[in-house]
This record gives sequence, structure tokens and C-alpha cells, in this order.
Amino acid sequence: MAIYTAAEQFIEAVASPAPTPGGGAVAAHTGALGCALALMAISTTLKNQINPFPLEDGRTRLNTLKEAFKQLTRQDAKAYEDFLAAKRMPKENPARTAELQKTLCNAAQIPTDTATTACQALEELKNIQPYIAPIIKSDAQCAFYLLQTCIRLAVENIRANLDYIQNPDKKQFFQQKIEEFAKHY
Repeated sequence: MAIYTAAEQFIEAVASPAPTPGGGAVAAHTGALGCALALMAISTTLKNQINPFPLEDGRTRLNTLKEAFKQLTRQDAKAYEDFLAAKRMPKENPARTAELQKTLCNAAQIPTDTATTACQALEELKNIQPYIAPIIKSDAQCAFYLLQTCIRLAVENIRANLDYIQNPDKKQFFQQKIEEFAKHY
């Protein structure tokens, strides 16, 4: 079935020995799946609901967040490729350290953006959950768990870069974000 081909390709790409896609892309992909499952619950509910307004608004916002997660999935792979390119620069090159630090900060920023997006999606899901049809509430709850997992995965990817970031202000910023995200899982 064609619907599973893309998912299977992503799974096999993650399982391969290639460095990307890795944990950050998986985090963002998990967030996209959480939004997609919430969207399915909304669509199923809307088939039989007379007052669609809260769910229609939620659907619009969750669809936007799903698209953001898809973009973050791609950005994470690019960030790691940029880091590897900086790492391959000759050690004698005076720009190497600055480039490595720039790519490390970017590699931490993308999972930060992923976790932020997941927090927004969780809030949206909380807002629409009371309107979801009982027959499909378990899928909405699974979407909630996927979004919490996305945050946890993103936090691990921030931590993976944190030890190597030399700028104390950046380090503190990412540490504060980790603490903030922990409140959501």
C-alpha cells in the first residue's frame, strides 16, 4: 500500500548506518504524528457534530503545527550535515571553531523549536479534547502521548549538544528551555 511506503522509507532511513535522520528528526516526526492523529480525531468527530467551530479552529492550528514539524524534521538532518561539514574543516583553519560553535547552537536550536512546537500542539489538543467524540478519544489521548514523547526526544537532542556549546549565555538559554519543557511531560 502506498500510504505505508513513505513511513517505511523513513523507518529504514533511521535504521541505516547513515548519521541522518537521527534523534532530532525522529522527535519532529513524532510530533507530526501526534498532530496527524489529533487531526484524524477531529475529522472523525466533525462528521457527526453540529457545532464545528472549536474543532475547526483546532484543526487549522494543528495542521499548521504538523507542517512545522515536517519542516523541523528536514531542518534537523541539515543541521547535523552542517555540523559534520564544519568538523571536516582543517583544524588549522581559524574559522573552524566559530563554525563548529555556530552549527552546534543550530543543532540545539532545532530540537528547541521542535519541543516548543510540541508544547503548542499539546495546548491545542487540551483545548479541543472536550469536543472529541467518545468513540475516538483514545486516539486523541495517543496524540497527547506522542506530543509528550516528542518533547522528551527533543530535550535529549538539546542535551546532546549542550556539553559542547562554549558560549555561557547560549548554554544557559538551552538549559532553561530544558527545564521549561520538563513541565510538559
